Amino acid sequence: MNGKGGAAVVIIYDGMILLRPQGKRFQLIGGKSHPNESFLNTAKRETSEESGLTLDPERMELIHTKKDKRNRRHTFFLYRLNETEANSNLVPAKGTKKPLWRHLFLLSGKKFFWRPYVQAIQRARRILNTNLLSYNPSPALT
Repeated sequence: MNGKGGAAVVIIYDGMILLRPQGKRFQLIGGKSHPNESFLNTAKRETSEESGLTLDPERMELIHTKKDKRNRRHTFFLYRLNETEANSNLVPAKGTKKPLWRHLFLLSGKKFFWRPYVQAIQRARRILNTNLLSYNPSPALT
């Protein structure tokens, strides 16, 4: 259990990643943990609130953890949607912007607010057996 920090999920389907728009940039689906809430439960709750998706904890893979300057722990999970989940309607909680699908391999790190998001996405790419270290997408595509 914790209460300091938060959790986010790299949600993947067919080479696409689900992201929350934040101005001209993106954030992963996730947020702050409630007191005595596990990181796994934080990720499940935030995903439900921000996208309407219900995640199966058995299919959530821990891919990255990071402590910030205030010693808060942030935990990142990878979740691969199945076809049924991917075809469900995304219905975020009232007042939350609808998440968007973006191509996982055409995103640049400049599109994210926080460096650990980029690190988590890079780990997800490695897990998915794709090496894009030399890939340089066109700015028009990102």
